[in-house]
Amino acid sequence: MVERLLLGIGQCGIDIVDNVSRDLSLPTAAVDLDKYALHASDAERTVYVKESGGGVVGEGFKIDHQIDLDSIEQLKDMLEPFDVVYVISALGGRAGGVLMPAVVKLALKMGKRVNGKIILPFETEESRRRIAELYLDTVRELFTEIDVYDNHEYVQQADGDIDMDSIHSLQSIFEEVNRDILREIQSDIVYRRERQR
Repeated sequence: MVERLLLGIGQCGIDIVDNVSRDLSLPTAAVDLDKYALHASDAERTVYVKESGGGVVGEGFKIDHQIDLDSIEQLKDMLEPFDVVYVISALGGRAGGVLMPAVVKLALKMGKRVNGKIILPFETEESRRRIAELYLDTVRELFTEIDVYDNHEYVQQADGDIDMDSIHSLQSIFEEVNRDILREIQSDIVYRRERQR
């Protein structure tokens, strides 16, 4: 039997895992550089990644060589029981752009099939959007499979009632992203089960 893990990296990824896990009945995990985001998560497993050195967004994937040794062992223990890892993360910040690729590389090195669900920021988040677009080509190459969810495209597809200053409008977009990610994971599970028969 194939063992699957639903893994959120960074605040956005963790929130989505918390939201879709109820409908998927998969084991859940959360990884972040922020202890408080992990404490607020419903994930069954959490790993706080400590860096052993500095570095800022824009310095490439420097974190690969700066993850605290305790964190690496915790990440390996978290990933070990699973064959397939659904990694959910947003690009544009340190967790998604720098930590997430390091975790994906580790999972691949361990022989896992890694399916990425990557969220791009709204165009109004100008600096985060630019950073995300820079990282996207690099992270795309890491995954066994990847789906990209562009918040800007969701705004364009909306019926014209989207107000970027409205919590209600933003919530409706987030709910749509959650539904699409949920459907893609459900489809992947069904497809893989059918192929195994």
